[in-house]
Amino acid sequence: LVATVGLWMDLPPGYHRDALRWGSMVMVVCFQELGPWSLICTLIPIVTSLIVFAWFLRANPAHWRLYNGNMARGLLAMAAAFICFFKGLDERRDAYRAFHGFWHVFMGTAMYFFTKGCVTRPTGRG
Repeated sequence: LVATVGLWMDLPPGYHRDALRWGSMVMVVCFQELGPWSLICTLIPIVTSLIVFAWFLRANPAHWRLYNGNMARGLLAMAAAFICFFKGLDERRDAYRAFHGFWHVFMGTAMYFFTKGCVTRPTGRG
């Protein structure tokens, strides 16, 4: 999710896009090394990237769009992923880690729709 925020912004190639992409990657790796099963170490990179994205949208309101419904589908899959994530925190009820697995499935689905919504595709044939 954190890396996808750079795609949502449609930044031109250059220093800012690279700094955002690699800076967010370093932040995620550092927090996951600090505590891979810690809820706070999972939420800090996500919340930080969403704050950066909200700040960007406030400065560039033309980027606030749903990309032909793909962003809405991605948000729906992401909501399902977060439900599975929080249910998977209770190891006594999720002994086989099924909810943890569904977290990955739904986040992968969300990333698919988010990326699909950001990629410009030609409209003509040929």
